[in-house]
Amino acid sequence: MPPEDVTFDVPSNTAIRVSWNLVPAEHRNGIIRGYRVRYKVEGAGTWTYKDASTTQFSLKITNLDETKKHEIGVLAYTSIGDGSSSRDVIYPDPDGRLQITMLFTLISILEWSY
Repeated sequence: MPPEDVTFDVPSNTAIRVSWNLVPAEHRNGIIRGYRVRYKVEGAGTWTYKDASTTQFSLKITNLDETKKHEIGVLAYTSIGDGSSSRDVIYPDPDGRLQITMLFTLISILEWSY
């Protein structure tokens, strides 16, 4: 199971701050060594990763292309490997608002106007 309560803050049209809470204790498969935020332009083959410590529960992703959809996920990892990732899609709409669709455990759309 991925970290719970993945949320987003939008400080600019090319950056997003991703925040999360712990993976529930009953769903951990070993000792969590850290968290990983992965992101890419939707449809691209290669993910970019940013790691966070076990005491860090947010990361800022910068230099996003404001004209393209992006996939973003948060996962916890152990010494054995990566756990399940959340999967969210972030995209611009024709009105210039950023929309976030949370796809893994909760479905919702969040909108910001610039």
